[in-house]
Amino acid sequence: MDWTMLAVGIPALLLSVSAHEAAHGWAADRYGDPTARELGRLTLNPIKHLDPFMSVILPFILIVSGSGIIFGGAKPVPFSPHRMRPGTNIKKAIMWVAAAGPISNFIMAFVSLFLLETLRARLGYQSTQSFVGGFLKAMYQINLVLGMFNLLPIPPLDGAKVLAGFLPDPLAIKMYQLERYAMVFFLLIILTPVSKLIFGPMNLLDRGFRVLVSGLVW
Repeated sequence: MDWTMLAVGIPALLLSVSAHEAAHGWAADRYGDPTARELGRLTLNPIKHLDPFMSVILPFILIVSGSGIIFGGAKPVPFSPHRMRPGTNIKKAIMWVAAAGPISNFIMAFVSLFLLETLRARLGYQSTQSFVGGFLKAMYQINLVLGMFNLLPIPPLDGAKVLAGFLPDPLAIKMYQLERYAMVFFLLIILTPVSKLIFGPMNLLDRGFRVLVSGLVW
């Protein structure tokens, strides 16, 4: 068991998925839907977002198995389109509520990389030689993966709702209806190489972040 990886990886994952879910709730609240706020989900407190299997058991298994991957999730934040302000374009609202989660992950990834490289440049921190450096490195990697993974255009992931926002209404409705088969799609994602589709875009984003941060820090 890699205890160092466990010590930095689990907190980083809990914070990342909590921010992701809170961002969904915040976006829905901005459209007038108070559901997440009423349930206390507009918070970074991981206890409010924990799913026993996705947030704890799965990441723990991945870490102790030495897979080199830290991954997990949280309870989805519910939102109610019918509670949004009158006159709201519901399809576009759903799209932005869905996009808010991955956007929050990309923001946290960028900030984590910026802080890590700033510490390295100014104080000589090495990402593998300190808890702070290890935590920031984990935050960067986890948020990059979470953001890209959730943008896969496969129900029930956020990318499906983002895609639906650009489709004609009849097709968008069919996309939303596919979420009833969420478990089937989840098994498809886990048991097939479909999740590898994120690697190309993720590597491009990684390079872009590193070039931008390098310019800002150095």
